[in-house]
Amino acid sequence: YGKFQDDARMEKLIHTIQDLDPGIVIFGGDLYDDAYTPSEESNQKLIQYFNQIEAPLGKFCVLGEKDQDETKAQSVQSILNNSGFEILSNTSVRLLNCIRLTGLATTPDYSILSANAAQEYNIVVSHYPDVLLDQSLQSTAISLALAGHAHGTQLTYPFLGAYRSVEGATSLNRAQSVNLPFETILSAGVGCTKVDARLNADPEIHYFLFSHKN
Repeated sequence: YGKFQDDARMEKLIHTIQDLDPGIVIFGGDLYDDAYTPSEESNQKLIQYFNQIEAPLGKFCVLGEKDQDETKAQSVQSILNNSGFEILSNTSVRLLNCIRLTGLATTPDYSILSANAAQEYNIVVSHYPDVLLDQSLQSTAISLALAGHAHGTQLTYPFLGAYRSVEGATSLNRAQSVNLPFETILSAGVGCTKVDARLNADPEIHYFLFSHKN
């Protein structure tokens, strides 16, 4: 949210999520743009927007580096706490008795993943994609890993790649892939930063439908 992700775009985003009628919602971090200074008015707007999202099995999030900036941290905590989001920071929750959802912090503690069991469906969410490259994850039971941060590199030119390198996504991003032993999805997210433009990185929400096999 900020100069580019304004109220009109937020309303469209919330309506899109409502139309999907999700059971679970996962937010990948960076609520406010780094160039935007939160105010009590903007905080209340975002609380109202996020409270319009209903997810009977829970709303969860990981924090991005912008969320932890000293000018934004208190506002972000207030917004998430007052709109029903549970922050996963090197912590995990079990959903439906068969899905384990783990959120890694920007400074990850990989030992939390030692509780993953092969018979469960293990989802790992990290704001930074590069966090998923740690060697310790090669032998960890992970079914699906989700990350974002780089906005799909936001502007990606054919053959040339991303228009800029983003710390935390220098080795793993939508323009530079790495073979990992688990399925990985890098979301392009929904906002813009630095410039109000995207190329080969359309805004996106990922929607997953889980089915139970006997």
